[in-house]
Amino acid sequence: MKFFMFDEEMLKKLDGYAMVTGTSFIAIGCIGILTALFFRPSIDIALGILFLSSGIAALLSFYKNCSAANMVLLQPIILVVAGLVFLSYPVKNDTVILMTLIFYFFLDGFAKTAIAVSLKPLKKWRLLFYGGVVSIMLAIFILVGWPLTTLWILIILASANLLFDGSALLLFALSLKKELENSI
Repeated sequence: MKFFMFDEEMLKKLDGYAMVTGTSFIAIGCIGILTALFFRPSIDIALGILFLSSGIAALLSFYKNCSAANMVLLQPIILVVAGLVFLSYPVKNDTVILMTLIFYFFLDGFAKTAIAVSLKPLKKWRLLFYGGVVSIMLAIFILVGWPLTTLWILIILASANLLFDGSALLLFALSLKKELENSI
């Protein structure tokens, strides 16, 4: 059975991607929050590891599960690039870290929104859309509070964003699984 512009095989692969990536994001987000609360690591290194590890997990899941849905590749690429920027060019300048993170959240938010809109005929596509809105709101939150924003809170915000994304992906995957079962 066809689902609008998606065939069943692609939806099964997308379901696998969402399940694996969602679980990875939740785990990495929880580790990031705990790390920020208990260890107070170097901000640029912590953000680099957080983004790079989640980007690599998403890329591996992408190639294993749904290499046909190219739009989904946006978020893992953004995560890997952001992680490499933080790890390759560690800076102690708070302004550079804040501006890089603001840019990341805006870019990530627009990418997630585009992915969600491309999946619009499917149920629960709004969960992914809200993930994009949350990322954009985080960018605005950091930008507005810029001079007063403490750096360690940024690790918690980035981790919470991954946690939210992971939850949205898992709920989307479960909804997609039910949709596929009902179509058979």
